Amino acid sequence: MIEVLIADDNLLQRKLLTMALSEDENILVTAEAENGEEVLRLVNEKSFDVIILDIELSKKSGIEVFKELKMQGKNIPVIIVSNYPKEEFENAVLAMGVSCYIEKSEVPDKIIEAIENSVRNA
Repeated sequence: MIEVLIADDNLLQRKLLTMALSEDENILVTAEAENGEEVLRLVNEKSFDVIILDIELSKKSGIEVFKELKMQGKNIPVIIVSNYPKEEFENAVLAMGVSCYIEKSEVPDKIIEAIENSVRNA
């Protein structure tokens, strides 16, 4: 079972993503966070196989959270989801070590494959 943490400041987005992931019997959303500080707290309390991070989180952005996880030595695959177009951010976040960048409009179609690939390549 692949255990996933979803971080998005929008409750509806978190619930939609959780519903999309519930269609795969090998993926289980075990926690949700609405801000960056909550992500960091949850990661220190529990282990996750994949973290799905929105770039625009309150208290700490998804990018800040990713950088802090790396500084702490946490090697959890991170998938960034955002409304920002791929052309503007994908190369930059991949160069930082993010596993995958997905535009929110692509989430239902590509998220399960991205999670499986992230875990496989970790």
